[in-house]
Amino acid sequence: MRSPRLVVPALVCTLGFLLAGCSQQPGAMLNRDARMDPSALAQRQASAQASSTEPTVGQLWGSFQASLAAARSMRITGVVQLSGKAATVDMSGMCDGSNGRSTVAIDNQSLEVTAVSGTYYLKANTAYWRAAGMKQDVIVAIGSRYLASKDPKLGEFTVAGFIGSLKSEQAITEGMGVIAEKTTLTGRPVYLFSVRTQDGRVTIWVTDKGYALLKMRYETSAGTDEITFSEWDMPVSYKAPPPAQIITL
Repeated sequence: MRSPRLVVPALVCTLGFLLAGCSQQPGAMLNRDARMDPSALAQRQASAQASSTEPTVGQLWGSFQASLAAARSMRITGVVQLSGKAATVDMSGMCDGSNGRSTVAIDNQSLEVTAVSGTYYLKANTAYWRAAGMKQDVIVAIGSRYLASKDPKLGEFTVAGFIGSLKSEQAITEGMGVIAEKTTLTGRPVYLFSVRTQDGRVTIWVTDKGYALLKMRYETSAGTDEITFSEWDMPVSYKAPPPAQIITL
């Protein structure tokens, strides 16, 4: 039987498209928007402020960033576009990366990553490994067990990695073509924050008090990513799989 250690390079490459599509894309997209020259944006749209007591765009963005920095845990679910296909993602865990579990499904392929105190336990179905180019003998060697790794790159595929990609010290102002207005989302009062980019439009919804992130939508010609954020600061206690189900890398 081939040593599981030989799986490591292939495994990192296999996860590459997921890390780029699920955790890095939103952060890269938001940070790119923040750096864009306002002249490159669509014609400036007026901010819809209900009254003088409503927050300015800058205050709204700053408070949103502060809420991300203060978050201890959350759940992230939704659909993102990966290589022209819609993938379903479900992430739950601590925002410091110490504990969590993430799953992704695309077509008939599925992947699960459980993070416990710096170790990542990965489990995928046969369809996923085959689509990733894994050799049949390696797939057989892995079977239905988990691969254990301490590779820090795998931390990107967690709630911590996703939320970290959204954080930015860049200020966003009305002069950058931003729309900010008070509205409702599933019946609750929220603030909507939206900016047009060279590729499409980014829209986020945050609570009207505390400005906690509830939803994000990224619309482009390639499709739409739509993610919801919930279970802020709820207890998280995922455990490592039983030793008999683990292959250590």
